Amino acid sequence: MAEPLFVIDPETLRDRPADEAMARERLAELEAAGEDGDAERVPLLRMLGDVDGACHVGWRVLGRMGGPADAAALAMSGVIPIDAAKAAIRLAHALHWKGDHATADDLYSAVIRTLANAAMEDDPRVPELEAFTHQHLGKLRFDQGRMDLARFHFEHALELRQKMGAAPDQIESTRQALARVAELTT
Repeated sequence: MAEPLFVIDPETLRDRPADEAMARERLAELEAAGEDGDAERVPLLRMLGDVDGACHVGWRVLGRMGGPADAAALAMSGVIPIDAAKAAIRLAHALHWKGDHATADDLYSAVIRTLANAAMEDDPRVPELEAFTHQHLGKLRFDQGRMDLARFHFEHALELRQKMGAAPDQIESTRQALARVAELTT
């Protein structure tokens, strides 16, 4: 079994690199790759504590993928192309960690609308992206102290992940999140 790339703190539900030196090495490789490495840089920058850098790169990636390139453009369009959904989710997660919950919420909402439209077209990417969205939206609600909404999103993510046969580590991370919410609400 391969070593995990990141671990999730059982109390905060925040992820961090399993090996910080290896994560910094990977980040340097991605920076050397230029734009081709930007999408993968966003979560690494976030987990390594450079949330501003993660947001900056995240907006750049989203804009290159046909989505809004900043919060003002998001407010005007509210549209995320399906091909940019994963980039939008990663950016929303970075904005969440930055404390910009309103913009993170706007991005998640735009992704959910995009996925609803894509589902009508039977786009096969929808279940995975929907589970990814609800998992991270649950974490946003968790950090906001909105435990009933966090539980709703985590339960929805778990249902989707189980139904599509997601990787065991994804299912386990959702179960971990649900267990933490239960600890705090009982």
